[in-house]
Amino acid sequence: MIRKIILFALIALMACLLSGCLDLDMDAVVEEMMAEQKEPEPLLPLSEPFFEDEAALYYYYNQVKLTDTVTSLKSRFGDPERMETEGGVIYTWVMEDGYGFSVGTFDNGQVRGKVLYLKDLRQLGRISASPNPANASSLTKDFSFSQVKSILGGKPMQIMLTAKEQGPNPDLSAMYIWANETGELAQVLFNSSNRVESFSYMEAVQPE
Repeated sequence: MIRKIILFALIALMACLLSGCLDLDMDAVVEEMMAEQKEPEPLLPLSEPFFEDEAALYYYYNQVKLTDTVTSLKSRFGDPERMETEGGVIYTWVMEDGYGFSVGTFDNGQVRGKVLYLKDLRQLGRISASPNPANASSLTKDFSFSQVKSILGGKPMQIMLTAKEQGPNPDLSAMYIWANETGELAQVLFNSSNRVESFSYMEAVQPE
């Protein structure tokens, strides 16, 4: 049960951060979803292909800057898909090659945050190749990025960057995923000082 709830909670957290709900409590989200879903469906085995080409995966995401606007992104990438959320609108661009990104904005249209486009977070498992995602259980707040990288091993994959406010030097939050091909996945949110803000772990799906 917890596997699917955690995956949904990660998606909820990203959407909330993009739309400005920066005080979201990850543990509270998980507890609420567990209370609401007494008999959730099991998390299915990964059906999407693993990503193999890191450069292609990040090609568009890396071009998006927090100084961009929806207008400037439209001029470069065309019209996006648009999704209404409680906190605001999230715009998503998916290119012909299947790669893409989503953004949330401030009221004036400037980008607040960006998210790497994925159908399933576990698709990062082959590139990340983390041997120890389960070690996320040993993390505590204020661990540094380098400490987390050493504990989890493999390659950290940034999937989100967001600003708390507008300005020349805003406080930033960045979310990274450590995953592997067995289906294990650790998510860690870092603050502008590169210290842990929150974290979670999703265990591998066991074959029936």
